[in-house]
Amino acid sequence: MRKITLLCTLLFTLSSAFARTTLSAGDIAFVGLNTDGATDADDNFAFVLLKDIDAATRIIFTDRGWSDATGFSSFVGDGEFTWTSGAARTAGEVIVLDFSNLSPPAASFTVAGDQLFAIQGSIASPTFIAGLHFNVVTGVTDDANWDGDATSNTTSALPDALTTGDTAVRLTGPGGMEQDNFQFSCGIAGCPLSGTPEQIRAIVHNRANWVSNDDTVYPGTVDASLGTVTITDGETPPTINDITFNQSGYCPGELVVITIDGQLNDATEWVVYNSSGCGVTEIVRSSSSTINIGSRANVDTYNLFVRGEGGTIATPPDCFETSIIVGGTNPEITSLSLNQSTYLPGETVILSVNGSLNDATEWVVYNDDGCGVTEVVRSSSSTINVGFRALAGLYTLYVRGEGDCVEEITCTTIDIIVNEPKPTPIITEIMYNPSSMEDDWEWIEIYNPGLVDLDISGYVIDDFNSVAHGSANIATGIVPAGESVVLYNSEDVSEADFLAAWGFVNLVPVTNWGAMSLNNTGDTIGIWDSFASYSGDNETQANVIEQVAYETTDWPLDDGISSVYLKDLTADNTIGSNWALSTDGGATPLFEGYTSQAAGGNNGGDIGSPGTPFTLASITVLKNVDDDSFADMMFDFSFGGIPFSISENTTEGYVFENLLPGNYEITELVPDGWDLVSINAGAGNNNTALPNGLTVVLEAGENAVVTFNNVYVPIPAIVINEILADPPVDLSGDANGDGTRDASQDEFIEIVNLEDTDIDISGWTISDAVGIRHTFPANTILASNCGAVIFGGGTPTGQFGGMAVQTASSGFLGLNNGGDTVILSDDEATVIATYTYGSEGGNDQSLTLVPDGTGTEPLVPHSTATGSGGTPFSPGTRVDGTAFVGCEVIAPPVITCPSDLTIEDDESTDPAFTGEPVYQGGAGDVTITFSDIVATDGTITELGPLPMKMKALQVVNKRLR
Repeated sequence: MRKITLLCTLLFTLSSAFARTTLSAGDIAFVGLNTDGATDADDNFAFVLLKDIDAATRIIFTDRGWSDATGFSSFVGDGEFTWTSGAARTAGEVIVLDFSNLSPPAASFTVAGDQLFAIQGSIASPTFIAGLHFNVVTGVTDDANWDGDATSNTTSALPDALTTGDTAVRLTGPGGMEQDNFQFSCGIAGCPLSGTPEQIRAIVHNRANWVSNDDTVYPGTVDASLGTVTITDGETPPTINDITFNQSGYCPGELVVITIDGQLNDATEWVVYNSSGCGVTEIVRSSSSTINIGSRANVDTYNLFVRGEGGTIATPPDCFETSIIVGGTNPEITSLSLNQSTYLPGETVILSVNGSLNDATEWVVYNDDGCGVTEVVRSSSSTINVGFRALAGLYTLYVRGEGDCVEEITCTTIDIIVNEPKPTPIITEIMYNPSSMEDDWEWIEIYNPGLVDLDISGYVIDDFNSVAHGSANIATGIVPAGESVVLYNSEDVSEADFLAAWGFVNLVPVTNWGAMSLNNTGDTIGIWDSFASYSGDNETQANVIEQVAYETTDWPLDDGISSVYLKDLTADNTIGSNWALSTDGGATPLFEGYTSQAAGGNNGGDIGSPGTPFTLASITVLKNVDDDSFADMMFDFSFGGIPFSISENTTEGYVFENLLPGNYEITELVPDGWDLVSINAGAGNNNTALPNGLTVVLEAGENAVVTFNNVYVPIPAIVINEILADPPVDLSGDANGDGTRDASQDEFIEIVNLEDTDIDISGWTISDAVGIRHTFPANTILASNCGAVIFGGGTPTGQFGGMAVQTASSGFLGLNNGGDTVILSDDEATVIATYTYGSEGGNDQSLTLVPDGTGTEPLVPHSTATGSGGTPFSPGTRVDGTAFVGCEVIAPPVITCPSDLTIEDDESTDPAFTGEPVYQGGAGDVTITFSDIVATDGTITELGPLPMKMKALQVVNKRLR
């Protein structure tokens, strides 16, 4: 039994696994046998592998006889030995073995006739692989069951798992006589051998292919010509890679010829079956790869099934499936296009077909009735004149290719957009004499009577004037179908000012209005649809598309405040009697008369109907707090930059009145110690959130109420308990315990949580007068009545009273010896604690609260604090070195190990351990590295760090496997 030595005792179990090939009957075949050797080592036999095997494969060879009733015999002289391959071997390799390892020692392979079995499993429970028999009992022995039973050490029955001539061989000499030495003969059977395992067994286990000698062994056991046997998988089936046709498509009656890309191999002919399926109804057989399968009479898709058959192929393979399309190649349309994007009534529509007719003969265009219903035109050309459309509207064309040899496929569609003729705008209202500043507040309303929107970009408007515009004075503008817009003086009045005075109005800006400046006593207004038609026509107005000449005679009497409007949009606007003076509340064809607001520079005294007036709105801001003791506390706000303050007791809130529709920002200056938890805004659904506020989208006439809800969040009682800015100069200044004194790394700040609950300080920061020095990482929990120590750097080593220990995330704390300010802030930058020290911070010791945690400022030098014993600092503990009550101190385990221990394989022990685990600040995983495992045979097995679970003083030993 192998022994191993453990230099530090552990439970150790060795195990191994080897890949072994499982064999079955027929996986080897015998090819030679000698029994006239001087010793068992001179007796030998040979077999050929008919299956690949792994290196660890084992075969038991036995000359015990077999009884169907009792199994293997146990006569004196019977025995067995186990052969292990020792290397991976491939099928076809020939193996020669002798009987030197036959066991028990009394066993002997006899010359007086015997049997040889190859098995796996065991003698008691064998799995037969092959058998060989060369005993002859006259009148008893036969091929079917050999000797019938195992009655001596030379007799055996044939096991049911084996068959003579296949998985077993029965050998005799000439005339059926018993012989001692046998050899499979290449001279009889012919070599080299090649075939499937079944074929090879049929050859080598055929007694007629063996030679024998009763006195002399065959040198080498195996016929020298045999060599390596080639094992094949058997028949090679036919393969088909693809089938192609003599045409891409066919019309009825056209000859179909297929070409097979493939190999018949061991098959003799290709067989083509019709749509009934593989192997059902033959169309044709042929040994050629190019096959005429005739024609098809009807337009359809026909399936073909093709495979190779005949020869040595016992089981034909699956068919290769393909299909014939009779009806030709259908036309294909990639896209349709028109010669224009839109049309006016009467314009010719030219259709272009991007595609191919293939076997179709012409393109057919159908109208809106649908595909195949009402033809518009047929053409073999891809460019088709489809006529014109007399009326405005949306028309759909359906297009497809047709012909005798193609299917009736689905149509491809395209829409024709026929627009109404470009509308002509109508002047429907004129404000030529406002009470507000002229000509700033003059304006002209125009109406679009058409069915489509009117783009007036590049138009010109002018009065009868000798001073011409230098360019189009309407740069851009759309007049929606059936609606109006107001042309206004955009150089003197902004859009916002105009809307503030007149409310909801569709505006189109006009430049250079001052050069036009409508006359109060009468004027002629003209509109041109381009600057080209206007140029040189400003006085004659011969090219205008719209013109109105208003005057004092036969027109409404000017009152100096009101516009004039066209009473009927269908009436002649050149006749004064068709116009009326606007009145406040008076109905007009498009709107209702109203008085302008005193806003945007308008005096609020003009009357017209350019749109819809605004109804002024208001916003009321209210305050709500969760603690009634703060009901009188004033909170500061900003309303669009205007500061104001309210409290919860300001019951009427802060009201902003007479507001025009628009967006208004309201934000709160949330004080420290408070959170803005929600804002209730009843105004509309379009309000948008802002940091500490919102934007109110105020509608006309709306009285919005906005309530800011605040919750008091008291600042937690966390104190800065100790600050070390100036570590002592020698090793006594090694505050972080890493064995090195460093003026920066040994600086530390200690904070203590005086609350009764743990506090998550993830994302909190520690700053000094320069900036942020440390940000607490995620999942940093400050235990109740415990705290945290933050060192400048290094590798803090020790227990530190059970406090959380971190190093500055910035790489250093940067505390000035001559004075600095330490600031602890939460994740919303609210200051939780702060302390400012002066030159007292530079005396080779820390500054600390006395008593710890609950003392009052200022912090005192540590060595002078009661209970400090003159020590310069105490990171993580009180000044006297004791832990804070909320901190959990976990001592590392004391682990010892006795002398080296030797254990046997599979034995176990529970030794102690030697080592000093690294303390990690609480219950958790530690790592102890143990010595190498030394085996008694001198080998060394490396044993790496072992995970050990440590809780308090308990160490749980893990077993090694």
